[in-house]
Amino acid sequence: MRMAAARICSRGLAWRRSKRQDARDYGYYGVSHDVRSVANRVLQIAAANDRPVTNLALNKILYFLHAGFLHEYGTSLISAKIEAWDHGPVFREIYHQFKKFGREPISEKARRLDPLSGTLVEVPISLNSTELVYVDLHASELIKLSPGRLVDMSHVRDGPWYTARYGDGRLNPGVEITDELIRKSGEMQARH
Repeated sequence: MRMAAARICSRGLAWRRSKRQDARDYGYYGVSHDVRSVANRVLQIAAANDRPVTNLALNKILYFLHAGFLHEYGTSLISAKIEAWDHGPVFREIYHQFKKFGREPISEKARRLDPLSGTLVEVPISLNSTELVYVDLHASELIKLSPGRLVDMSHVRDGPWYTARYGDGRLNPGVEITDELIRKSGEMQARH
């Protein structure tokens, strides 16, 4: 477990050009997904492994999945904006969807308003086979980590969260962690 988590998360995620090139060679360019769809897959994996997750942990897990996928395949996994909050990267949609659980484990799936019926429906998991394999493999390792450990891993000095939050020498709460910032962090890690 330590090796997989370190490979995913150490100093901003592992950088792998070969998988990105392989993906392009086979015609995979990917489509970004609704963050709630990916969250529902993580919640499904957590339930299957009897490892409930909190809102705080889910936000960090989604961030690490997105950043890792971006580095490995050169394309975004999630289409939502990532913000640099006090306790690390946050997807506002996920935070608000599950804030009613506070620090307790999340016990339901993410939902959206169905425009035809006007009712809330569970957001379907829309990942393709490549994305499912990636998410399943890495989420099953990340759900084993405590929320505190996930926060610590997201707060790496000079990592994307730190750079977004303190990059110009002053505190910038709620600023966006862009894909470009995540890519630059991966490039810096590849040089070391």
